[in-house]
Amino acid sequence: MTFSDECLVAAKRSADKCSRDKVFKETGLYWSGGFWLVNSNNALVYILDDGVVLGVEQRNNLSELVCSDFGYKASDSMWSNILLSADTAAIGLSVASSSEITRIGNRNVFWRYAPAAGRILKLLSIELKDA
Repeated sequence: MTFSDECLVAAKRSADKCSRDKVFKETGLYWSGGFWLVNSNNALVYILDDGVVLGVEQRNNLSELVCSDFGYKASDSMWSNILLSADTAAIGLSVASSSEITRIGNRNVFWRYAPAAGRILKLLSIELKDA
């Protein structure tokens, strides 16, 4: 899956849902930084401040990753498998168990906010399927 304009729109809708999502609000409490989804060409970056998703940007420069950021890097086909899966409950497991996905960024932020990141992925998956 390439991160097209359609994907960016779905990501922005999923970001809006995070503010109303009980699971995300509980698991993402105090999270400030960026959550990166990187494919072969670019990245979708969720910008967070104190547990609130402020927005989503598309970026081409991975050097913008800072010490408070983390995310996942995968091929276009792997992102398609994960985000367009028929079973949204399996998304977190797919990310956790696949050798084709690489964690990038701050390891401590990852360990603290991986459940919130999984929730973002589930909400994005739902939005992509509804598009």
